[in-house]
Amino acid sequence: MDSLLHVQNLTVRYGADGQRPKSALCDVDFELAGDEALGLLGESGSGKTTLALALLGLLPPGGSVERGAIWFRGTNLVAAGPRVLRKIQGAEISLVHQEPALALNPVMRVADQVIEVLRAHQHLTGQQARAKSLELLAEVGFAPESGITDAFPHQLSGGQRQRVVIAQAIACRPALIVADEPTTALDTAAQREILVLLRDLHHRMKLALILISHDPAVLAAAVQRILVMYAGRIVEDGPAAQLLQNPSHPYTRGLLRCGLPVIPGSAQARRFDCVPGEPPDLAALSPGCAFASRCPERMEVCGVCAPAETRLAQAQRVWCFKYE
Repeated sequence: MDSLLHVQNLTVRYGADGQRPKSALCDVDFELAGDEALGLLGESGSGKTTLALALLGLLPPGGSVERGAIWFRGTNLVAAGPRVLRKIQGAEISLVHQEPALALNPVMRVADQVIEVLRAHQHLTGQQARAKSLELLAEVGFAPESGITDAFPHQLSGGQRQRVVIAQAIACRPALIVADEPTTALDTAAQREILVLLRDLHHRMKLALILISHDPAVLAAAVQRILVMYAGRIVEDGPAAQLLQNPSHPYTRGLLRCGLPVIPGSAQARRFDCVPGEPPDLAALSPGCAFASRCPERMEVCGVCAPAETRLAQAQRVWCFKYE
């Protein structure tokens, strides 16, 4: 693989004075090609957002990289200084937030919000930045006559606000966009439109995409490959179609059952499956497999040590003792 990004044994902990440290990520290791669309799938608290923030050097106070590396175009972002990170953030790696209303300045007009990103990274005159902002807004679906450019965020729908955030994200033609649950706050129609837009930009601009979601259906519509995360670890990795049709890890199978209606006798008698039990306390993880307490296929060894990576057919990887 011609890698744009290589996350290598990345371990991130959160912990403040007087509190037990939590292992938010543990030995996360994967590569991403420059033209690849990758999905991160998992429940809340599985480490997806922490991974996204680590890629951009934006871990919150109390969060730190304990070990590992993030190689991006030959630069280890973990060891890079603030000046290097500032040049990369927003210019080479961009983040699309889950809630666009919080990502946008409520007192700035739409075009000015895109201009602000352009002028932070490029030497442009006011006229050049204005023209470029209109081009970017057109790229995400806003016609010049729509009047969107002079609107304020509160005057837009949720889907329109997310399009503005995406226009900001592509402003400097980044090599990688990280989209963290970008459709969660939207209605079904707007979700579909945003996924189509991200997929179109991925192909048209030939950029890499990391799409984070707890919903397998969202990823099925937009990515080529999926990493499944649980308790800060990758538990399965493989081509999207193969993984969704033939999951190997018991946790992945449980996720794919969640929210899918089972109709035993009539259209009214619906049952929604869920993964039994609760996610583990990240401050008190056992030495075994983190999913062991919830796993219907648990074996004695699962409580003793963590499973190693096993490579399966068709480029799938899984971390489960069933396959060792």
